[in-house]
Amino acid sequence: MRKILLLLIGLAYSSISFSQEYIEVLRAADNNILVNPALAGIDGRNSLTILDTRSIRGSRFNSALSYAAASFRMTDNLIYCPAPGYFSNNSGRRNSQRITNNHFQTSVDLLNYSNDIFRRLSAGVVFGYRQQLNREMNVMFAMKASFSQDKFDLLAWDTSDPLYQNWSSNGFKQSVFGLTPGITVYTRNFLIGISTKIGLVSEEKFSYQNGKFDPFGNATIATVSYDVPVGGSVLSVSGNYVLIDSEPNFYSFGAKIPLSENISIMGGSRDLVEVFGGISLNFYQRTSIEIYINNFIGDNVRNNVPIYSIRLKAFDIF
Repeated sequence: MRKILLLLIGLAYSSISFSQEYIEVLRAADNNILVNPALAGIDGRNSLTILDTRSIRGSRFNSALSYAAASFRMTDNLIYCPAPGYFSNNSGRRNSQRITNNHFQTSVDLLNYSNDIFRRLSAGVVFGYRQQLNREMNVMFAMKASFSQDKFDLLAWDTSDPLYQNWSSNGFKQSVFGLTPGITVYTRNFLIGISTKIGLVSEEKFSYQNGKFDPFGNATIATVSYDVPVGGSVLSVSGNYVLIDSEPNFYSFGAKIPLSENISIMGGSRDLVEVFGGISLNFYQRTSIEIYINNFIGDNVRNNVPIYSIRLKAFDIF
């Protein structure tokens, strides 16, 4: 699910592909529609996450994304909840034998995204509640509220272009408020979740040619994760399916394969047109660093424009 955020953005050569690429500009930047808030703090630990991703070399599809999030356990239950290893750094191991029926979790995040024609600054807050159903199963409910300020750089475009005309009357800016409810049900080795993003545009909706142009409409993502024992190790696999109003649905999948207690390799794909691969390093069960590269394959205008990503996640530092 996190890898969906790493979409390269750009312009296309025809007006039809142009509109499709433009919609993808906004969808890629709006990470809120593609992340289940009930995954934030799912293991009940305080954590800090920092992500940076950008084009490796200059091209007409330059893009850069920086993201930071802090998650806080609001009740002092002194445990964290077992969760599948793909979504949690603990891989299902507890740091305490105390048992609790529930805990509250909150998190805040900040996103900065930009490419050649678009820039977004977004802030969000998540409030979640985790309930232990029995000794093996947990459920977590969460709600995320986010606010985004967008600015478009279309000044170099032909003023007769319908896209230019749509946005010029609004100063090439818009503000977006979004609500994202989510739920996950999980055990030590299995997780299933679903969330829906409701995007609310604060300005008048725009149209592109003959169709409604509102990439901030509703979107739903379903997530499944499972830890598969392989010898003395655990293979973590995950898959997502995304439904977006007036847009093609898409899927993604990935796997994390441990090479040792502290080193894992990762890989996956989105719709078999984008692939990624990388490495994850864990330190003392409290810090992890992930480094991976995305690229498009097949007949795609963004081929051979890879982007790198690096993600740092630290637990129990505050």
